[in-house]
Amino acid sequence: MAEGSVIDGALVVRDVVYTLVAAPAADSYLVQDAKTTVLQGVNLNQVVENLDWAAELMFLAYCSVQGTRLAPTINARHQELLELCFDSSMTMSTMQQKSNDVVDRLVAAYRMLLAGNEDAAITKLKTCAAHAAAMADTCEALAQKYAAMTEVTKKDSAAAQEMVAEEGEVQAALLKARDEMRAVSAEQKAMQQDLKLRLDDVIHDIDSETKREDIRAGRAHGAAVANLVLKAFGTAFSGAVNTVNNLNPLSVFRPNANTTTDTDQPAASPATETAGDAASDVDSAASAAAAKARSLRLDLLMHKRTLEEKNNKALGKIAELTERLSANMTDQAISKSSQAALEMASFAFNNIHVSLLEATQFWRYMQRGCESLANPRVIETIEDEVSTVQNRDQRTQYYQEDFFVRGAMNYLTQWTALATICGEYKIAVNTAADRVKSNLRLSPTIKEAKAKLEGLRTSTRMRVQRAQTASDLAIAEANLAMRAANLH
Repeated sequence: MAEGSVIDGALVVRDVVYTLVAAPAADSYLVQDAKTTVLQGVNLNQVVENLDWAAELMFLAYCSVQGTRLAPTINARHQELLELCFDSSMTMSTMQQKSNDVVDRLVAAYRMLLAGNEDAAITKLKTCAAHAAAMADTCEALAQKYAAMTEVTKKDSAAAQEMVAEEGEVQAALLKARDEMRAVSAEQKAMQQDLKLRLDDVIHDIDSETKREDIRAGRAHGAAVANLVLKAFGTAFSGAVNTVNNLNPLSVFRPNANTTTDTDQPAASPATETAGDAASDVDSAASAAAAKARSLRLDLLMHKRTLEEKNNKALGKIAELTERLSANMTDQAISKSSQAALEMASFAFNNIHVSLLEATQFWRYMQRGCESLANPRVIETIEDEVSTVQNRDQRTQYYQEDFFVRGAMNYLTQWTALATICGEYKIAVNTAADRVKSNLRLSPTIKEAKAKLEGLRTSTRMRVQRAQTASDLAIAEANLAMRAANLH
């Protein structure tokens, strides 16, 4: 959160004033930016779209297999998806309520802090961290449920493929389209798994760079504290410099509020010169860390673009296969139609599998975001101040300075962002649940199910076309982002 400036204890970013004693607006720039941090780059809109897509494809699969031995299994899968949507909705409702409660607690804690009641503030902050830890466990449980259903749909797809073989000889063109789609789907899944691994590696590397930069900043703060000790007690205590330089690395440089005139200013001591050298080293190290972080983010952008290109190619093959689905139930066409319907069932399950993979990834990153909130550095910073600075007025002044305000505001905006994410996802998952419930109530007969295939085919084709357009745009945006990253 390097953007903006701190004025009188408030952070001003893009002409908007953010204060620690009031919750930031959900639609504010800092909260929207914090949503990206919480989700680690996962596109929430895409996750929501895929969940609705999975609900629609489940009905397509259901209609495709009516009259076959797979029908009872797919009906049960419908019920499982509905239960998963209900679980997600209830979880999001609870998390949204707790997140809003935590935001209120944080504001109260920061008020106590500025009033000098640091013990009470730390107690409230630790309560917030405990909430985050419990929420991380909840997200992990849901991620496991999504992962389990993802694996089941893979088996459903294989079962549908077996039934295609039992139907007899499939048209050569249909076989070609299927094989091409399989190849692209396999490549797409492999790219997704590779991207996930690279995401984790890049995020770990960026976290490591950030921690190293924090430690370097902490050492500069140690040198500054040493100078304060020397000024207050004289050079008799100069031997304490080395000890002070090893203070908690999460401590932050506090500028010396005392000023001297040119005539009164004493000559710089060796310890002061050492502190100046340390500050110079920190600047150089910070520049190197920033360059490293830019390089890592560029690598991440490149892999995301490659995945989107694979997705774009897969959509093209899916569109070809969708066009082959027929609802013509004349005697001459019934065998071909059955084969095509089963192919569509297989296609549906392949894409449900991919959609649920992304939903699983979403819950994993929600878990990671909550774990991060469960270990806030702001608590350690306050405890460090209380233990190293005896003067309460000086500590209160520090709580209104640049580094502390930015760190505390970052924690507050991330909690606000979490509440916002929960609200948005809850609406989307309820929409998906309504779709599944509506489809379950239809319970079409074999004849009715086959008659619905033409409409479902048209709907699928249109949706694939929209997805292709969005994918083209995503590739273009990825290219722009990479060019921008290279320029900086």
